[in-house]
Amino acid sequence: MPCLGPNPPSLADVTSTNGSASNVGSSPRVAFFGPFGTFTEQALRTQDDLAAGELIPMRTVPDVLDAVTAGEVDCGFVPIENSTEGMVNFTLDALAFDHDLIVTREVVLDIHLCLAAPAGTSLSDVTDVMSIPVATAQCHKFLREQLPAANLLAATSTAGAAKSVSEEASTGLAAIAPRVAAELYGLEVLAEDIEDESGNQTRFVVVQREGASIL
Repeated sequence: MPCLGPNPPSLADVTSTNGSASNVGSSPRVAFFGPFGTFTEQALRTQDDLAAGELIPMRTVPDVLDAVTAGEVDCGFVPIENSTEGMVNFTLDALAFDHDLIVTREVVLDIHLCLAAPAGTSLSDVTDVMSIPVATAQCHKFLREQLPAANLLAATSTAGAAKSVSEEASTGLAAIAPRVAAELYGLEVLAEDIEDESGNQTRFVVVQREGASIL
């Protein structure tokens, strides 16, 4: 069940739980769920102090948490909850069972998804759609109505899907991804705002080691 509440904040209302960063004068090393172009990166960049640091994309959420736990970075930035699909279980499970980390900040971002493919592809050409499963689920209605016969392929992230589609030589492959990822990886947007819920939002958290200087 979605847990962002009946009136979750919009992107304009993004806040942090602890105010401004305490490490004035230094640039933090920030690991985030990558690659570049993810919604995680977009949410991270709304936080000026973190965006000014060294941003290190990681392939998976556990990779981010491992880097924080090992002290390789100052903090991690990961998704934890979506207003449509509910809690991001792989993040919660990793935090609950595999890592002794604390949440020091929360950020909420409006989520808008698009269908993107190599230039020259039309909607009728699409036979396979790639994305992270949670994003595919958020676009169930669009897929059912517009691409009922398409095969759904799993990727590690929305931006990762866009990157993979841009590198594939096969035709008929499209990605569900943010527009920024489509542009970053040279894809053409076939359909915009394909998410089922217009108020679709995701909550992200900053995680740090216990005893670390709070950002």
